[in-house]
Amino acid sequence: KILQYDFPTKWPDFMDITMRLLNTNDADSVFAGLQCVLAICRTYRFKAGENREDFNKIVQLSFDQLLAIGSRLVDETSIEA
Repeated sequence: KILQYDFPTKWPDFMDITMRLLNTNDADSVFAGLQCVLAICRTYRFKAGENREDFNKIVQLSFDQLLAIGSRLVDETSIEA
């Protein structure tokens, strides 16, 4: 709930932190990054119009990395995947 009130104005580097987590090779860090993306998406799910402008930027910034993560997981055979 804190993120809903603090992002992006009071927590402008949250997306940078999230992208750093997503760009690691550590499974736990990537999972934490995915949880951060989920939290960001939840803050915008009921917003419309101009309130979603930041969300569109977030999608542009993160989509390629999220797609790459998903593509790697499809080929993964370990139980952790």
